Amino acid sequence: TTVIQKLDQNVLNFEFLSDPTRKAEVTDALLTFIQGYKGWISEQKNCNKLSSEDEILTAEDILSKAIIAQNRMLKGVSTLQNDEKAWKAFSRMNQAMLMQMRGMNKSRETTYYWRPFQLAFVLMTIDSLIDDDSLFRDIVDLIWFPTGGGKTEAYLGAMAFLAVYRRLRYPSSGHGTAVIMRYTLRLLTAQQFIRASKIICALELIRVSNN
Repeated sequence: TTVIQKLDQNVLNFEFLSDPTRKAEVTDALLTFIQGYKGWISEQKNCNKLSSEDEILTAEDILSKAIIAQNRMLKGVSTLQNDEKAWKAFSRMNQAMLMQMRGMNKSRETTYYWRPFQLAFVLMTIDSLIDDDSLFRDIVDLIWFPTGGGKTEAYLGAMAFLAVYRRLRYPSSGHGTAVIMRYTLRLLTAQQFIRASKIICALELIRVSNN
């Protein structure tokens, strides 16, 4: 909670993140965002209050995985800094997410934000999405909590990033299937199809406008 309160909300702003001319500002903000996560991890390292050895071992295992996630996020930002196609894909992904959110929300709200875990998930998966030699290429990255928490937006962000990157890196062959979505409930399948269709349509509008 303390970390969230201190977080600069600008780093979660779709409009800020989608501006291709602000690469240095955006990547600096993303590094500060990850630094906040690192601080949160440090706050959790005091395991002395746990009552049993099993609890301490479990806590240490969770923290070690959190550190891995932090390092993967840093690698993602490094990729954005050094790979111009990845940076362009990231900014266009944010633009597409903003477009489809504005289309879904009929209110007059004009500012839209990632939830911190959603942005963290996208940053964490960037390297393994586009680098065939990534150590985490064969890892299944799963967001696990009840319906309504925002998992779909995180997945759609990663999906949109990959779709744009493939088109940029492999212009003659990057048009095939990039993502497979599967749901066990018929109503949920229909709903998620609509949400995925909106992000795909937003990406197509962006592609056409940039040709």
